Amino acid sequence: MIRDELERIVDDAGALRAVGYFFDPDRPTEIAAVRLMFVDGDWLVSLNRSDATVELTETSDAVFDRWRLANVSGLAPWADAIGRTALWTRLVEDQLGAPDAVQFEFVGVPGESSGESVLIQLMTTDIALVVQVVTTLPTPDLVARARG
Repeated sequence: MIRDELERIVDDAGALRAVGYFFDPDRPTEIAAVRLMFVDGDWLVSLNRSDATVELTETSDAVFDRWRLANVSGLAPWADAIGRTALWTRLVEDQLGAPDAVQFEFVGVPGESSGESVLIQLMTTDIALVVQVVTTLPTPDLVARARG
């Protein structure tokens, strides 16, 4: 189950060490799956095309027969997440209760990296996965806003 795998990533995986995008060579700009390689585990976030939901499983050899793999560890937003651990994960469901995204907050190891975190969401569409960065916005001075 997705929630169990997300819990394993937080509790047991350790630091993220590499990320890859699986794709169909005929559709090189569509992400079919994202491979998340941690120190202690290797997971695949993918799109279930039959119902456009997100799946999370351990990476298996079968995926290499279906798609090509591109290393994106040095690209945004992953370059900022490499070397960090998942502090928490979230399964996002649509209005019907179907899982359509997973979100990760990656944090640095104290003394080894900056204290800022990176929030990354992998969301499904009808045909591919979309990678999004979640940004926390500061709350404005509400007292000043209430006066005006």
